[in-house]
Formats: sequence, structure tokens, C-alpha cells
Amino acid sequence: MVEKQIRKRGEKLDNKIFQVVIDLLKTLTYEEVTYTLVAQEAHTSRTVLYRRWSTMIELMHDAVNWKVHNVSSYRLHGVGGQIAGMINDESIVGSNGSVSTGNLRDDLIEMSENFWTATQIVGHEYMRAMMIEYGRSNPYLQKLVPRARQINLDVVNRILMNALERGEIKQVPSENVRMLFFDLTRYRMMMDQNIITSQVDLTQIIDEVVMPSIMAAQ
Repeated sequence: MVEKQIRKRGEKLDNKIFQVVIDLLKTLTYEEVTYTLVAQEAHTSRTVLYRRWSTMIELMHDAVNWKVHNVSSYRLHGVGGQIAGMINDESIVGSNGSVSTGNLRDDLIEMSENFWTATQIVGHEYMRAMMIEYGRSNPYLQKLVPRARQINLDVVNRILMNALERGEIKQVPSENVRMLFFDLTRYRMMMDQNIITSQVDLTQIIDEVVMPSIMAAQ
């Protein structure tokens, strides 16, 4: 009984810490979110935080993971697979992770819309933090990012295999082409979080960059 009560208190504190991190990332940059600030807002100590998370990016990752599992809409329209490609959480990739509208262009557009929706749930600053720490060769992200990339690759691979079966393409292009949308979009969002604001922007990326690149490989 005592152990159960302790576990409940621990879960309540975790939830408080995660919510504080999510709220701080809405108004502060990654660099401005510190252990001291999180501890103050969550009414705990830095020692408690350091004991659980040796780096801030690890704490942010767990906080975003917690947020995703508390957003009921993330499973809709294949968004689950896209979020998994950002937080490396295979548990949220289900049958809804696939996209199949009946033609390649529409599949890619739906994929792009799912990805954009996922970024709104995960948050721009978290994505930026991941890129910063990956560039610093953070050991935690050195393991995390390649798996996240593979999940994105799996999504586009399914789309292209469907297109291949329908006869829309003759062969699957290189990985550089397959990852073009994700790599380009992540870079642009990292540089300017407001650069992609509508379906029109996403459709332009598919029509002017991704589709021509796929067809050039045929």
C-alpha cells in the first residue's frame, strides 16, 4: 500500500514536471529552459531532476512523449507514425501510420499534412532543440535520431511501394529522394517556424520539389 502511494506521488510529480516543460517551451527557447527554472515551476529540486534526466534534451524528450500520449487526436489520419518519427516512439505507430489515397501525389500530400500536424503537437522548439543537440553529437540523440529517421523512411517507403504496384513509378528512388520532404521541411522549420503555414505551402513542396525528384529517378 505504501509503495503504491509512493508510486502515485511519483507519477503526479512527473506529470507536473512534464507539463512545466511543455509550457516553458511555448514561450522560451531551448537555451532558456534550465533545470533551475523547471524545478522552481514544478515545486521540486534540481537534484530530483538531475537524478532522472542527466541532460535537458532527455527531459524534454520525455515531456513531449508524455504530451503525445495525452493528445487523443494524434492517432487520426496517420499522424501517429509522423510523431513517432520525431520522438522515436514505436508504440504510437499503428495501422493509421499508413497513407493510401489511391495515387502517389495525393499520398505524398496527405503525408505532408500529417507531418505538419505532428509538428504542431510536438512543437517547433523541441524540434529545434533536437537538431541543436544532434549537431553537438549528443550521445542520447546519436541513438535517437537514426531510429526516428527510419520511421519516417518507412512511411514514405510504403507510399512508394503502393505507387510501384499501381504502375505510377517503375522503381523506388534513392534514400536521398525518399527523405527529401522530411529533410527539407525540418530544415525550413528549424530556420523559421512560420515558414510553412498552410496546405498550399505543403502542396508546393510536393509538386515543385518532391514529385519532380521522384519522377526524375524513373
